[in-house]
Amino acid sequence: MPFVMIALVGLLAGCAWCAPNLCLAGKLTASSEMPGYPVRWCADGLRSRDRSYWNDNTRAAFPDWVQVTWDRPQTIRVVRACLPFMPWHPEPVRRIGEVAVEYLDGDGTWQRIRPSNATPNPATDWLAPRGSDDDRPLVWRCEPITTTALRIVFLRGQADGWSLLDEIEAYEMDLPAEPPLRATLLTARPEPPPGAIFRIGRFDGAGGGLWQPERTLRDDGEYQNGGYWATPLAWLMTTLLPADPALAARTFCDAVDDFRSHDDVNEWVNEQAARPVGVRNYNASATMPLEGVRRLRAWLAEHGQTLPADLAKRLDDDETWLKAAARRIVRGSSREGKGGVRIFTPDATGGYGAFWVRDWSYSVEGCPEAFTREEVRNGYLFLAAAQRADGDMPDRVRPDGVGVFSPGGEQNPLSQHGSVDQSPFM
Repeated sequence: MPFVMIALVGLLAGCAWCAPNLCLAGKLTASSEMPGYPVRWCADGLRSRDRSYWNDNTRAAFPDWVQVTWDRPQTIRVVRACLPFMPWHPEPVRRIGEVAVEYLDGDGTWQRIRPSNATPNPATDWLAPRGSDDDRPLVWRCEPITTTALRIVFLRGQADGWSLLDEIEAYEMDLPAEPPLRATLLTARPEPPPGAIFRIGRFDGAGGGLWQPERTLRDDGEYQNGGYWATPLAWLMTTLLPADPALAARTFCDAVDDFRSHDDVNEWVNEQAARPVGVRNYNASATMPLEGVRRLRAWLAEHGQTLPADLAKRLDDDETWLKAAARRIVRGSSREGKGGVRIFTPDATGGYGAFWVRDWSYSVEGCPEAFTREEVRNGYLFLAAAQRADGDMPDRVRPDGVGVFSPGGEQNPLSQHGSVDQSPFM
């Protein structure tokens, strides 16, 4: 069994429980919009720390509202509203005075939902979170209502006179009580076998539990790229931190122990697949777990916590080993590009022969000490120089400076306008 099996569920599509968020299929409107803070961001499925939320444009004039309208009637049992993360703002600016949720009845009249849970409607003194540890979305449960429109109404805003909203969600399922954010990936039924962190599966509200194992995802090497990747380890560790920092540390150590036992920091692994490993000496597999350790240490310091002595020693040893391996791999991936610019391919074996945007960014993020300031500056300028006249950024750039604007082989392009997992890193 690979050292870590990651099921990316419950993190996308704006869904705390992986039921369909009906608001994603509706039309969003608002009482007003501040330039740069459009209402469409209230149903983009992303929790925001920076600008990806709605803000009204009529300061100190209430009520304000965000509305979702559907072409056909929807049955709703749960409504959820989220405020943006505001880590640097004082509490009066983070606090929304009074907010209500309403639906349009069959006569075209706005009615307030009657909650069946403890959340009042209207709710008062709603506090925007500083981070995921104190995230408190408003969740209203109710008897089923059928409607073509739903809205969040701000009767009083924050101390500066504004109204703001990060996400609005509506669900048909009568879902179990919402778990804390940190439990999204920790809740598992049945329990994983000893030594395993996660099992492939999916979350839903059926069968009295959130976890339905091994129904839809395959483990035969054919699903997606067929492997378990080390690159997302930093994000997995960040997810684990609020619930169990020791587990986050052990997850890192398990990964590094696997690297050490095989003398290979591989792109991906899957012992069940016809091809059990990816490319050897892969930069992102070596560098991004180090970012996870930095986040772990920062979290422990912020919260005044420590790891058990034996685990702390193991973490120190594995981090030291991986830092040396990451620097060796990164430098081994270096090539000379057009104009004598030092470029860095995704691996140190020559498996990928070009300068890939995402992998370069991950390498700099995870192991900045492997580069000189000049290399970082020149590397980004080398990539940016390949930008097309229409503004499109490349998926990767060949050593001769020619940009490639599609994933896959150059002779069989999969797109014409870059790729969603490479170009945006510019």
